[in-house]
Amino acid sequence: MGVESCKILPLESFCVFLTRRAICVYFYIRLLVRYLYRAIHSEVIIMSSMESKVFQVRSNSKSLRGTIPQSVVDSLKLVHGDTIKWSIEIQGNKIIATIEKVM
Repeated sequence: MGVESCKILPLESFCVFLTRRAICVYFYIRLLVRYLYRAIHSEVIIMSSMESKVFQVRSNSKSLRGTIPQSVVDSLKLVHGDTIKWSIEIQGNKIIATIEKVM
């Protein structure tokens, strides 16, 4: 184990190594930028607030039923028989309900 065992790459091999690394980094960054661009420019629908009436189906139950507005149905691409998931979040003095289609 001395200086003789150390390999010194020729300059051309070192440049090829660096070039390959740079190309890999370039394509990775390009892929990341493309992903971020699509995420930012994806179809985002900003909807105003909507109201729906809720009603009681059975007199002996505390559950209520309501109608999902057509714009929400269209946005989530819901069809009869689909399952939706409800999430409830409390932020300060607001209670926020979020629905999403279960795939």
